[in-house]
Amino acid sequence: MTKKDTAKKNDRSALERLFLHALKDMYFAEGAIHKAFVDVARSAKLPSLQAALTAHCEETRDQTERLEKVFEIFEAKPKAISCEAIKGILEESSNVLDQFGDTEAADAAAIFCCQAIKHYEITRYGTLREWARELGRMEAARILSELLDQEYAADQMLTKIAEDRANKVAEGKIAAE
Repeated sequence: MTKKDTAKKNDRSALERLFLHALKDMYFAEGAIHKAFVDVARSAKLPSLQAALTAHCEETRDQTERLEKVFEIFEAKPKAISCEAIKGILEESSNVLDQFGDTEAADAAAIFCCQAIKHYEITRYGTLREWARELGRMEAARILSELLDQEYAADQMLTKIAEDRANKVAEGKIAAE
């Protein structure tokens, strides 16, 4: 670290340092989530779920690029730090999908896992947005608000697929497509 980098780090408030820590955490998380969603999309049985997850994979790639813009606004290099929370959610999701992936509940299980991921992202992006506002970085807050809106929309889309079809298939009320 150069003297200039050290000086910049020392000039940052504790909230800004916390913000950057959480941003690095989400930068890691988005990469891990993208990989997981690609796998889940491939294994989904319902065409509507496959299409929704595939589309969200593309959105996730875009989200990573927008996080890089937030790093730029804070004059920080995009850097990922290992996120134990998302690792845990992804590990649990993998276990659930292994258990139920060959059953009628496969798509309901996939939605269950994906919504756990979405809810994690919603909490993190909501907090990051508020911190950006507090720090007076309104462009960063705007970008984070857009990311938050995307996560809410993805969660709602998953709920609709679950209610319309996946849960009924899992319960045996209707046949799989």
